[in-house]
Amino acid sequence: MDFLQSHLDFLLAHLLSIAFWAFLIEAAGIPFPSRILLLVVATLISEPRELALLAAVASAGALIGDHVPYLAGNLTGVRILGFYCRITLGSER
Repeated sequence: MDFLQSHLDFLLAHLLSIAFWAFLIEAAGIPFPSRILLLVVATLISEPRELALLAAVASAGALIGDHVPYLAGNLTGVRILGFYCRITLGSER
């Protein structure tokens, strides 16, 4: 039981970074349940000001997750398109 408690304590200490990475992964096109994770993180937050910080962190993750693949495609072209479509379960053209 101590093993599980130590993992839960770690997750509670890093809620905002978990939300950031979840939204970054989903915005990049990889299927990930970030909205469910957002609800869980929002219920575990203890202070109201952290809720605003959570919104900012999740928005930043989504923004970066949207723009990094765009910039990578813009710089490398068709070469990365095949790789990106395989990862995101899209159709390769």
